[in-house]
Amino acid sequence: MDLKIIRNARELDYGDDLRAGRCHVVAFAEEGLSFFKAWLEFVYGFTVSQGVELCNVINNADETGTIWPKGPLSAIPRRFCREALSGKKDQEALCRVLADALRANTLHSKCPQMIFDFRCAVISEKEISDALHSLVHDPEFLGFNCEVRLLLD
Repeated sequence: MDLKIIRNARELDYGDDLRAGRCHVVAFAEEGLSFFKAWLEFVYGFTVSQGVELCNVINNADETGTIWPKGPLSAIPRRFCREALSGKKDQEALCRVLADALRANTLHSKCPQMIFDFRCAVISEKEISDALHSLVHDPEFLGFNCEVRLLLD
């Protein structure tokens, strides 16, 4: 696995690749206007209330959620992107949810590309970047041929 960090990717549109199953998208479970909820609604036909409900389930469980097998779309809890991470326990939890997203792809959807779309005022960019960099070099994921892109503001 290779990690590529892309900043200021405002014009990047991967909707066709998502629809075709060529990429697994991971965003954060934001009940309001967010990439995760937009893809749920516009690509997979979820209603607004279904999207809000799924975001609430992911956030309340504090675990990664995915809609697989309906599509290669997953989300981590909102807190990892919108709240300051404090200490080793939060960092370990962040690694856990990001690893779960990677597993959703390596074990299930098997897309050749993963896009972690954490644009939109994420305050824990460094922690996310460091955790993903570590995970793509973890022996659990080394044998899987997949390009991992991290989109940040």
